[in-house]
Amino acid sequence: MIWLQVRAERVHDLGLLLGDLKEVRRRAIRDHQVENGVAAMDYALRAPARLYAHMTRRALRGELCTFFFGYTASFCDGVDEFFGAPLLDGFHAPSVPPSPGSALVFSLCGTHLNVSHVRQQGVLSEAERALFRAALVRDLTGST
Repeated sequence: MIWLQVRAERVHDLGLLLGDLKEVRRRAIRDHQVENGVAAMDYALRAPARLYAHMTRRALRGELCTFFFGYTASFCDGVDEFFGAPLLDGFHAPSVPPSPGSALVFSLCGTHLNVSHVRQQGVLSEAERALFRAALVRDLTGST
């Protein structure tokens, strides 16, 4: 787990935002923050959720959001039928992360690549969701 913090004024320019996130991540890895994240998660499991959220918001001086990315591998690998019916496609449905959050999960079913984006209501505006979807389609198809 790596905590990333960016300035609100930087989130409107994707290039600046990505540059900031990459630098924060590099610095965190160099400074062994991954190991510190393990200790933080151990603490979070023992602390009451409201107390932990309050302390974290106070320390970061802003709102929290989470973004999870995952590859859940093949869905029912080797299963071609389910109760006698052909299995044409299937995907893993991720849970909605709290505080508020967003999860982008990829999985395979046969030759199909499935992408599930789950988010809490109100996390993204319709314009942000459309921008996110367009960027994801561009990234997955290689189109410009």
